Amino acid sequence: VEQCAEEGNAEELYQKIIAEKAELVRKGKIKKEKTLSEITEEEKPFGIPKNWKWVRIGKIGTLTRGKGIKRNELIDKGYPCIRYGELYTTYRVKFKETKSFVDKTLYEKSHKMIKGDVAMALTGENKIDIAMAVTYEGIIPIAIGGDMTCWSHHMMEPLYLVYLINSPYGIKCKRFLATGDIIIHISNDKLASIPIPVPPLDEQKRIVTKLEILLPYCEQLKKLMIRMNLEGTKDFATSMQNIANAY
Repeated sequence: VEQCAEEGNAEELYQKIIAEKAELVRKGKIKKEKTLSEITEEEKPFGIPKNWKWVRIGKIGTLTRGKGIKRNELIDKGYPCIRYGELYTTYRVKFKETKSFVDKTLYEKSHKMIKGDVAMALTGENKIDIAMAVTYEGIIPIAIGGDMTCWSHHMMEPLYLVYLINSPYGIKCKRFLATGDIIIHISNDKLASIPIPVPPLDEQKRIVTKLEILLPYCEQLKKLMIRMNLEGTKDFATSMQNIANAY
C-alpha cells in the first residue's frame, strides 16, 4: 500500500506507545518490564519503507499470561472466558463473543482481555501453530485462561498485529524460539524478543484492508492446489484464470 507523508512515521507512533507505557507504570496499572536489547542489522530479515520502524514486541504494550481455567469449571451460562485450546479450534483472526463461560467468582479473579487486545497461545502441539494470534472485538471484558497471553496497551491496529504474528515471518520467528517436541511451549519473554516491522497507524489499517481482500483468494488457491493433484493441471490453470478475472 502507499506511504503518505502527512500521516507521520512509525517513530512518532513508537514514542507515543513508550510514553503511554511509562504512564501506566507510574500509575501502577502495569509492571515495569525487563530491558530489551536494541535490534541489530543482522536481525532485520528484510527491508522496510523509511517511515516504518523495527521494534521488539515487548516494547509495544504488555504481554500478560492468563490464569488457569479448568474444563470442569466451565458453565453453560455466565461470564465470558477463553481457554488457550480454543485459539486452535474455535477462533480465527478475530471474534466478538466467547463459546465458554465461568461463574462470577472465577471471572473476577482472572486476568481480563478487552476490545483490541490480542491473544496468543503459549502451548501447542506443533511449532507451526504455536502462539496463534486472534484479536477480541467484543465489548464485555473476558477472562483468559492459562497457557495463553494477552497483548494489551499496544496502541496499534489489532488486526495488523494478528496478521503479522500469523504470517510466514511470524511463524518462522516463533518456531525458532519455541521448545519441546510432543508438547510445544513458548514464553512471554521469548515473544517479547521478536522484532516486528511497524508502519504508521493509518498505513497499518490500509494493509489490513488489502489483506482482507486478498486472503480469501489465497484460501481459494489452496483448495485449487488440492484439486490440481486430483484433477490435473488443466483444471487448475482454468480455475486460476477465473479467479484472476474476478479480481
